[in-house]
Amino acid sequence: MINLIHITSPDRALNIIHNRSYYTKKPFKNYDAGMNFLGVLGEYANTQPTRGSKIHCEWSGAVSEPLTYDAYDYHTPNILFDFNGSGVHFPNNDPRYFLPYNSGNLVIKRIELEDKFDEEALIEKWLEIKGGAYPYLQKIKFLKKYLLKNALRYLQDINKKLASEEVTISVKYG
Repeated sequence: MINLIHITSPDRALNIIHNRSYYTKKPFKNYDAGMNFLGVLGEYANTQPTRGSKIHCEWSGAVSEPLTYDAYDYHTPNILFDFNGSGVHFPNNDPRYFLPYNSGNLVIKRIELEDKFDEEALIEKWLEIKGGAYPYLQKIKFLKKYLLKNALRYLQDINKKLASEEVTISVKYG
């Protein structure tokens, strides 16, 4: 089992959990046609994801041998590709793990907020998920603290659920 971290925005993290899927619009066989994860070497200067949260995951499926930086045609579903994610094997300015389209059974363990995150986007996504009249509340500015508190409570509830039961997602195009 490999522990993985995917960096994204909090609203995208909520969307991934809510839909049980990670979606990307990168064309099939593109360098990023799937979901990327930090490797054991951490972030590098060119690691530039949308920031604000970290999704902690577990992968218990197949893992490739470490691949060279110029290995591009690795898109077999349900194989976690090791582009130096496991350590320094080959020169690579983008060490990472990569899970391509049509992969499933990626276990989500928790969502961690970074110190700086887009509060407005988190509130907006929470209101969208709540539905009903809730989205209209965002227009009332003095309710922002109340809405943020509730969006953060919702995230806490998600993390409690993730700690008590196995939640898996898939990687899809779209």
